[in-house]
Amino acid sequence: MGTNGRHDELARFFRLLSHPVAMEVVRCLGQRYYTLSELAQTLETSKPCVCKRTTKLHDAGVLDKVRIGRRLHYCLREWKVLNLIRHVRRFVRTRAG
Repeated sequence: MGTNGRHDELARFFRLLSHPVAMEVVRCLGQRYYTLSELAQTLETSKPCVCKRTTKLHDAGVLDKVRIGRRLHYCLREWKVLNLIRHVRRFVRTRAG
């Protein structure tokens, strides 16, 4: 893959994480496993919105799905993503202050 391809892939990944719900899903899953309903309730947003974001994050390799009993839970597969979001938030805060 050439340089442009890698830059395009990186830009797609940052676009995925740029959605506020996606960032909050990653933050929540850094604390514990959640079902789709629990995430929607915690984030005070609709299940379809959370479903769209979790699907995209799962497809990108950020999340895993784990069946516990009869319920499907989401968990972080890549903890580096949570750390990346934390670092970027810290960077933005220091630049704004």
